[in-house]
Amino acid sequence: MCIRDRNTPANPDALPSAGDPLPAITTMPGMQLLRNWIVSARVKAMPPPADQVQIAEVAKALSASLTPAKPAEIAKMIEELAWHYPRQDRPDPARQTVARDWLRDLGHLPADIIDAACTAWRRAPNQFAPTPGHILALAEPILHTRQFWARRAAELSGRPLPKIVAPKAAAPMSRKEQA
Repeated sequence: MCIRDRNTPANPDALPSAGDPLPAITTMPGMQLLRNWIVSARVKAMPPPADQVQIAEVAKALSASLTPAKPAEIAKMIEELAWHYPRQDRPDPARQTVARDWLRDLGHLPADIIDAACTAWRRAPNQFAPTPGHILALAEPILHTRQFWARRAAELSGRPLPKIVAPKAAAPMSRKEQA
């Protein structure tokens, strides 16, 4: 994992990545302690109380960073991304179905991770708009890394484990829809 040294200034505009899942806290002393404890593979041992306090601050920030984006935030980011690509005219029911699919598929992701995935898609040489699966493929490594760091920080600081929001399951199709 590529967490910057605490002497490296944080870039508040940096997008999260799998190597740096929450750039805003990279330079916190507790993040460096957390990184050292994880890299040292001290699975059974607990840090001293002074270190636990600093790691607890990081655990709190990481846990808060797992809050899913609001539907309006998701819709805005996807709409802005879609403007970069040719669009099809669709009837209202089709547009509503597509919007529901996007919200269901991305609804468990934090806004900054969706933004990072949309930015990565837009900056790549793609000639077409993404599907939710394309954005998920870019976002999930960041999310999983952040979840890992949040769990380990909670374990090492004695805080409760973060609440992990799972993706919504697809609603079963009715017999009428299957026909």
